[in-house]
Amino acid sequence: MEFNVKAKYLNCALLMLDFLKNYNSGQINGKQFIKHIQNKNNQYSSSMIHNALRELLRFHVLIRRKNSYDIDNSKIKDAINHIIHFKKLNKDKDVIINNISNKNLFYRKKLDQTLFNYSLVDIDHLIIDLLKKGYIKKFPNENSRGKYIVQLQTNDIITDPITAILTIYNNAVFCYSTAMEMHGLSRYRMGSIIYIKRIEEKTNLKEYPYNIKIKPVSLIKPDIGIIKINRKNSNIYCTDQERTLIDCVYRHKYAGGWENIIYALNKIEKVDEKKIVQYLKEFRIPSLSAKMGFILDANKEKWNISQSSLVVLKQISPSNPVHFFRNISGKLNKKWNLYIPDNILIE
Repeated sequence: MEFNVKAKYLNCALLMLDFLKNYNSGQINGKQFIKHIQNKNNQYSSSMIHNALRELLRFHVLIRRKNSYDIDNSKIKDAINHIIHFKKLNKDKDVIINNISNKNLFYRKKLDQTLFNYSLVDIDHLIIDLLKKGYIKKFPNENSRGKYIVQLQTNDIITDPITAILTIYNNAVFCYSTAMEMHGLSRYRMGSIIYIKRIEEKTNLKEYPYNIKIKPVSLIKPDIGIIKINRKNSNIYCTDQERTLIDCVYRHKYAGGWENIIYALNKIEKVDEKKIVQYLKEFRIPSLSAKMGFILDANKEKWNISQSSLVVLKQISPSNPVHFFRNISGKLNKKWNLYIPDNILIE
C-alpha cells in the first residue's frame, strides 16, 4: 500500500519488512541491511531509514545487538498490519493530552507501546508540540532520557513527588519523616525534603523537579525493616512502622522535630513489640534501647506491651545514666538510666 509523501518513511518500513520476510537468516548485519534498502530505493534519506528502523524495533521485529539485529519473523505480519492501518494522531491529540494530564510524569517508551495505532513520527511531533506549549517538560536528569514531567497546571509544585523521585533513584527506600508520612504518622504533609536510604547510585542533578530536595541518609543496619507498600498505584519501598519509629527517635532532626514524634506516638494504635526488640538487639545502641524502652513502658497499656519485652530492653540499656537529649538536663529515670526532661511525651 502506498502512502503520501509525509509518511514516506512508512513505505521504507514496509520495504524493510518485505525484505526480512524472505530473509533466510535469523540475524542481519546493520550496515548491510541499511545499504540494501538504499540500493532498493535511493529516495529514502538517512532520517527516513532511521525512523523506519525505529518502527521495526518498536514492534520487536528487530532486536538490536552491537553491530547487527536479531530477526523475529513471527512479529512481521503484526507489524505490517499496524503500519498499514496507522491513524492520524492529530484527530486524537486532545484525548491523549487528557490521558497524560492525570499523571505527574510519563515515559516516552510506555507511550510508544500504548499508542500502537499511531506512527512514532506522529508521536514525536506530539511531544515537540507539548514541549513548546509548556504542557510537559523534560525530566532534569541526564539518566532520565524519555521521561517527561506533566505540568498542565500553571502551579509547578507537585502534591506527591515520590513518583518523580523513583525516576532518579530506581531503588529508593524512603525513611525518617518521609516514611512517617507514608504510614500516616506525620502531622505534616509531604515536605520539601524527601529522605531516602543512602545508596551508591549517584546523580549529577543540580536541580530537582517540583522544588523538592532529596536527602540520602545513612541507616543503622540498612537492610532490615524494609517493606514494600502500594502508594497511588506505585509499589515503593520504605522502612516499616517499627523501624521508622526507632530511626526517628534516634535522629529526631530527620523526623520533623520531636513534636512530630510525639504526634506519631499518639497516632499509633498498636506496634509489633517483637520487631522493636529484634531491631534494637541488632542495632546494639544501649542509649537507643533505653529510649525505646521508656517509650514502650509509657505506652504499655495502650499498645499491650509485655513485661518480657521491657525486661529484654532493660538488659541491653546503658549501665550508666545518659541524657535523653544531648546537652539537655532532666530528671533521672533510674529504671532506664535516662535523664529525661519534664513532659517529654506531652504534645
